[in-house]
Amino acid sequence: MLSFKKALLLFAFVIGFFIGFGIKLLYYDNNFVVAQWKQDPFIVICPSSKVDAYRVSLAVQWWEDKGYSIAGYHFDEDAVVCSQGRFVEGIIFIRDKRHIEPEIYAETSRFSVAFEVKSAEINLPNKNRFLSNLLEHELGHALGFSHVEAEGHIMNPILERTGEKFWIAD
Repeated sequence: MLSFKKALLLFAFVIGFFIGFGIKLLYYDNNFVVAQWKQDPFIVICPSSKVDAYRVSLAVQWWEDKGYSIAGYHFDEDAVVCSQGRFVEGIIFIRDKRHIEPEIYAETSRFSVAFEVKSAEINLPNKNRFLSNLLEHELGHALGFSHVEAEGHIMNPILERTGEKFWIAD
């Protein structure tokens, strides 16, 4: 049975966790740049994604034209790097690994510490891999950006409303 002190400590931990999580969500809802890479990330294209290096090069070039750097990219044919887990420091994985709801085109997860992105994973279902602006949009999330409601902005959450525009939103 838990002692009173241990129960109080557990209660404080749970409350602290939920307060911290709430602050994080509030921060993400009110900021466009939510995290940044300390060093340029490297992209690993996993075989499950069926995304080719040319398509990735176009998305990388799109962001580099906007002033953001990617260290490089590699198609991991034998899945040696891809098999190391979801998050590996310094790497953005492109995969088609996890199930997502049919109405969602793609999904990006970031692992960040103190607003510094350490790793990211883009889950790009094979049927969506050629949709215009989708990989660029998801790469934007991997680079640390959230959504912006502006029509024509690459980070608009509605694919039909995205476009080639990019600016740091207020």
